[in-house]
Amino acid sequence: MHRRLRQGLEYDPWDERAAATAAAAAARGGGWRLVSAAVCERYPIVMPPPSAVEKKWWARVEERAAEVPGGAGRPMPDSFFVTDRELVTGVRPKTQDEVLAEAFTPAPLTTPADEAGDTKSLERALPKRLYLVVRRTPGGGWAFPQRLTGENETMRQSAEKALRAVMGPAPSVHFFGNAPCSHLAHVYPPAYQDKHDVYGVKVFFYRSQLVYSTPPTGSMPIRQAADHAWLTDAELPAYVSAEYHKAVSPFLFGP
Repeated sequence: MHRRLRQGLEYDPWDERAAATAAAAAARGGGWRLVSAAVCERYPIVMPPPSAVEKKWWARVEERAAEVPGGAGRPMPDSFFVTDRELVTGVRPKTQDEVLAEAFTPAPLTTPADEAGDTKSLERALPKRLYLVVRRTPGGGWAFPQRLTGENETMRQSAEKALRAVMGPAPSVHFFGNAPCSHLAHVYPPAYQDKHDVYGVKVFFYRSQLVYSTPPTGSMPIRQAADHAWLTDAELPAYVSAEYHKAVSPFLFGP
């Protein structure tokens, strides 16, 4: 499989452009480099505010309930839930749900990390998903944790190793399936092709998610990287290239 991917044989041979690309890749001794990338996601910590569509839907539900003949669908009156004892004494004690509701305080949507613009902290953008990107060398480009795929390992195993290399063994992470969610085929400049005898690189993206019993706080220790950031989908274009973001944007679930 790795050999076929490097030669570009996964392209449709009836597509002239694909056939030309495959021929150009085969002309290089190294063909395509195969890279596996782990797109690690922190799920939203608090429920995001309802979208415009959700608000419109709930408004219509309330309108429809009021339109039903005879008042069907409207809330039951409090007297319906009064017991005989409460009718005699005239005292209705609060239910456990009412006590809990009075004591409940909604979590704030913004945190000190939001106010400070601390992109290394997991305790930010609580209603949104965050994605881990790293910069391997000072001044280098940003990307998801990734590595060259070894000959004796699957591409998913390579993605898992890439993520563990920067996160360590401690955090629990769940990968979604053995197939990549997307891929990027990048052709190297001619000078780079001549120097390294390779046509380009194919990056296969594997979606994963942090698993935790309590929401993560602060920043997570990251190793083997000069810098890192936990970013929302809207923030990614300012860090990664347009070509890179276009390849992953179809499976990045907003907000």
